[in-house]
Amino acid sequence: MNDRKINNLPPTPLGTAAENRNAPLWRTFTIYITAIRMRPSLSLLNGMALMDDEVTCPPFESNPDIIASFVSDLTECERWKCADIFSLDVESEQYLPGKAVAIFLLYPMQTTAVMIIETQVERNGRSDSPEDEILKQVVFIKQKVKNSCGPVAIMHALSNVIKDETLATKTSWMHNFLKNSRYFTPDERGRYLSKDRMFNQLCQVYGNSGDSEPVESDANVPLHFVCYVEVDKRLYRLDGRKSGPEYLGPVAGDNFFATTMFHCKQFVDILLAEENSVEFNAMALCVI
Repeated sequence: MNDRKINNLPPTPLGTAAENRNAPLWRTFTIYITAIRMRPSLSLLNGMALMDDEVTCPPFESNPDIIASFVSDLTECERWKCADIFSLDVESEQYLPGKAVAIFLLYPMQTTAVMIIETQVERNGRSDSPEDEILKQVVFIKQKVKNSCGPVAIMHALSNVIKDETLATKTSWMHNFLKNSRYFTPDERGRYLSKDRMFNQLCQVYGNSGDSEPVESDANVPLHFVCYVEVDKRLYRLDGRKSGPEYLGPVAGDNFFATTMFHCKQFVDILLAEENSVEFNAMALCVI
């Protein structure tokens, strides 16, 4: 893999479109997971098309086209688009194919990076709402499978953005997931996301797609994927490694993208101050 060296964040920390397409790192990032169709109780799994064996899945590329197709299959809706964000500046919003409803940030999972995240979250503060109240508003999923942070991030985005049938049809896998998992705990959702046969089959298809060489599902991938979403005018970072949503602050008006870029840029600036070479990527999940 080629190293991606970034000395300055502005104005285009992620490089040009051509550069990104030639950078295998972005395209070989792992985003595999397995999910299961939710029911009101985990005791009601009998009769479901479940996987009995230990879950494994080929890593997906960090590729907007693959992610958009994957999301479309889950939702049976063609309104979804995904695009690389080539700059963490607010102006980059004008180049997106639609309205951004979730942001994915990929960054190196080094000890320093993990410590930076924890420090940043503490500095920004936490929600004044009790954790159980937050979990009533924000759908959170615990990551249960190695290297599954990408699909967990995608599921976090869809679970908190989809509010009606305009983004997921009644016959779609995602509609059933949301309906049946409504009262599940984050841990139960995570366990569910390791057993559904249909979801596994989709992961196999998309995990073996793309432009780069396939990566083994048990490979030690040194990158991590998180999701940023807006819920009730509040910005949250959703990371399946955590125990719950991380509250970052309020979102004023229609400023989800700008607010998220502020937090992403702040995080990457800290990374750049700690590391001489930083490998990261950002993508926007959009609705048209």
